[in-house]
Amino acid sequence: MASTRVTAQHLSLVKQARGQVARLLKGPPSVTVVPTAVRPQRTPQRAGTRLVVFSQQTRSKRDYSASATDKVILRLPPGHELSADDVKVVFDYPRNLTDRYDLKEKIGAGSFGIVVRAVDKETGIEYACKSIAKIPSKQVKTNPHHLLKIRSEVDCMQTLGASLDAVFLKDVFEDDSYVHMVMELCLGGPLIESMDVSNLTEARVAELIRSILRFLAQCHAKGLIFRDVKPGNFLYATKDEGSSLKATDFGLMIQHSKNEPPLTTRAGTPVYLAPEVVTRNYDAAADVYSVGVLCFQLLTGRFPYWPSNNFKAPTMNELFDMIAQARIDFSTLEKEGVSPSAVDLLKKLLMVDPKRRITALEALKHPWVQEGGAASDAPLSGTVVQRLQRFAVNGHLKQYVLNMITEDIMGSTEVMGMEETAEMITPLRDMFARLDKDGSGDVSVDELVAGLIEQGYSLSEPEVEQLVTRMDVNKDGKIVFDEFATCLLDWPEFRSGNKWQKLVRRAFDKLDLNGDGYISLDELMALLPEFYDTEEKRKEAASAMMREFDNSTDGLISWAEFDNMLSDMSNQNALEYFDKRYTAKALDDGENLEVTFTG
Repeated sequence: MASTRVTAQHLSLVKQARGQVARLLKGPPSVTVVPTAVRPQRTPQRAGTRLVVFSQQTRSKRDYSASATDKVILRLPPGHELSADDVKVVFDYPRNLTDRYDLKEKIGAGSFGIVVRAVDKETGIEYACKSIAKIPSKQVKTNPHHLLKIRSEVDCMQTLGASLDAVFLKDVFEDDSYVHMVMELCLGGPLIESMDVSNLTEARVAELIRSILRFLAQCHAKGLIFRDVKPGNFLYATKDEGSSLKATDFGLMIQHSKNEPPLTTRAGTPVYLAPEVVTRNYDAAADVYSVGVLCFQLLTGRFPYWPSNNFKAPTMNELFDMIAQARIDFSTLEKEGVSPSAVDLLKKLLMVDPKRRITALEALKHPWVQEGGAASDAPLSGTVVQRLQRFAVNGHLKQYVLNMITEDIMGSTEVMGMEETAEMITPLRDMFARLDKDGSGDVSVDELVAGLIEQGYSLSEPEVEQLVTRMDVNKDGKIVFDEFATCLLDWPEFRSGNKWQKLVRRAFDKLDLNGDGYISLDELMALLPEFYDTEEKRKEAASAMMREFDNSTDGLISWAEFDNMLSDMSNQNALEYFDKRYTAKALDDGENLEVTFTG
């Protein structure tokens, strides 16, 4: 497969097909849902105009729902009309954007707002600043549903943006009219439009699809559905050949657990929708189908429903009919130069029945996706970056609690004996000592960059800083040993041991300061470090933590909710979900840093 070349003609056809879809939609080609209270009274439109699908279906209870600890404005009925004066202060995000960043030229715009280049005044590093209007474009009112959707996008980026497969969210600000998200600036441009046609092979396509599948596996492990897999939502980090790919635009992402009823609102870019999205009965499997459409497009230069590249663009209703019928002819693909292994994966990704469709994690193990990828037999020293990402995509409260458990393991023998603790911790302490070049007892960004490169990793300094930001649990600007150990311990393995429940219970009791059996917002605020130096910052951070665990949205975390969030093995990320960035043997004399747990 690795030598199979995707021809320049194919890529030209891919771009033509993309343009055909753009002409079909004539506007930002994502399905949007306009809440009832501010919805124009009109019906869905035909091709040639921007698609707006109006769903009268009941929303999922987790569809941008408010919590009991939220401000009153967010707990109003979803369609309640709100004026500009009503929404001047909603989220308690910092309001000092221009004190921290110089805002430069506009680099993008859409119905959501604008994107400008932003320069950090202290470091000179360039970022992209996406400003989302609190009141939607061309409207004079907004509603709680729209505001909760904005907050959901921020929450999702703060969680998943720590992965090297996603754009990193650095800061969030608010003013009277906008929420501003300062994020990693990806200079390479979007997938397809920025491709180097002359060097594109099936191996490169497989590498790109592998990155997208890793990102989706991370989403699905967190109970999140992306809902808008398309070329424009994946950007190259740089203009360099072989640049990594980063997921962006989490505006349609939604929280949805496996035990909830299927989603019924059409959301996404029409030509990439799964059949079950068109028929309004879907879950996370729909994202995988969309990857299949994108992979088909990259390999053939056309969409699965297009019998040829001269096919006349259908109307929107015709397109939905084609998707719902899902009549895809795979028999001609090998004649078009697609390898048998790639065809096999396409059939599994584009399986009509979502229950029989391959999952994102299963797709990552498919031979076509794995071919040309990194070997999987490296010890811990070859999986450090994966482990750092796995920890980093946990929510902040889970990170704090895991750090508390690590401190408990190292500082007490009530649950685990000294010998067992030493077996777990000593290899990590040795590795930390090798990174801590100046012997200061903490590891800086520079030391971590140098250490990871020395051990055979390929990471840029901004990417390491991205990981360090999430490793630094107490927000003091440095990584101390207990934070380092918390990131690298094999928590999924440890959860299977018989001491886990005792450690979780001890952590819960420490957080439950008044001993009433619940963790309140005030108790979470007491947990926060001095980094959160104002009441508004502390309340916003604590409220975000509450949303991680408080499934009942009653403003309290019960023992059952706490234990479930920490112990549910179905919601844990496997190392395979993350990019290794491992390019060589670690230069540590072959020392094996494998960590095992006896439970």
